[in-house]
Amino acid sequence: MTRGGRRFVALLGILSSVVLLSACSEGGRSTEQPRNSAAAGSTAGSAGSWQQTDTCTLLSDEDVRTHLRGEAVRPKPDNQRADRPTCVWEGQATHKVRVVLWQPPIPSVQTDTAERVIDVAGKRGYVSVETDLHCTMDVDAGPAWIQLDTSAPLPESGDTEAAECDRAAGLGKKALTQLGW
Repeated sequence: MTRGGRRFVALLGILSSVVLLSACSEGGRSTEQPRNSAAAGSTAGSAGSWQQTDTCTLLSDEDVRTHLRGEAVRPKPDNQRADRPTCVWEGQATHKVRVVLWQPPIPSVQTDTAERVIDVAGKRGYVSVETDLHCTMDVDAGPAWIQLDTSAPLPESGDTEAAECDRAAGLGKKALTQLGW
């Protein structure tokens, strides 16, 4: 085979790989409409798709302030990926609440590796990270998943509280109510 022929075969292999990878990444997206499109319509925009949802409307400032034990915060959209609407409320230091709507390409990564599973308004919340002050949880919510990533300040001394992911599940319930899911 000539040198030019080998280059052509190599280029063809690279192009084939790129096409296959792009096809795989498109496969995880869902065009399914929310089950209760009337309720979700207020947050999902005119298209009615969960991907158009303004996630900053899923929790009130008061919900987040309570979760962060009194820290006043404002929501900030962080939509670096069009297929993952995101909102972040950031407080002092590393205190935050982050809400993401998404479709995991391989749901078993969340379901099979969870540290524990929490009931979130009748949906299953898969905890991937939990410490006394931090929680990352993915809730299988039907048309999409809700990822909650929270880091809260320490409670007042002497206060006894639920674990951080149990507290985050309360935020998940409020988000599900707003979505009508």
